[in-house]
Amino acid sequence: MEKSNIELMRAAAAGDAGAYAAFARRHAGAVLRYCLTRLANEQAAEDATQEAMLRVFQQVRAGGTPAEPLGWLFGVARNCCNEVVRQRLRHEAAALPEDLEARPAAAHWSPELADLLGRLSDAEQGLIQMKYTERLTCREIAERSGIPIGTVKASLARAYQKLRRHLRPEMEGEQR
Repeated sequence: MEKSNIELMRAAAAGDAGAYAAFARRHAGAVLRYCLTRLANEQAAEDATQEAMLRVFQQVRAGGTPAEPLGWLFGVARNCCNEVVRQRLRHEAAALPEDLEARPAAAHWSPELADLLGRLSDAEQGLIQMKYTERLTCREIAERSGIPIGTVKASLARAYQKLRRHLRPEMEGEQR
């Protein structure tokens, strides 16, 4: 009879490396498909899957045996995918010129707008610059950076929300 996920985790926590190997073999394909769906890049998905499996193994060896091992595994995989996306955004932002004024389309931006954009993270600034300075569509940004289009759209939406929050106090002061 095949052992349940919980039984495999308990055995792995007790030092049975074969039990963890069985758990990993059982779920590695599903985790890889999940990561591939989130990252849209086979190499990045494989790396995220491997990292998730390693982290879970390390936690189990340290004595962690979750009540729901599969949910835990996919939670760790989600975190690994999020880290890959953040790394891509940082890398993409680092590849962009630091000075907004150096960009031709940004030449007409006011110092106030540049200051406002300076309040965003490097990754958010990079997305805004690609969207408005280079006039790329969300799809083009996704293709260039290797980030899923949904992540690009969600990241831009968060950046817009931050900009609105910073603008509201200034706009309310002007209305008075």
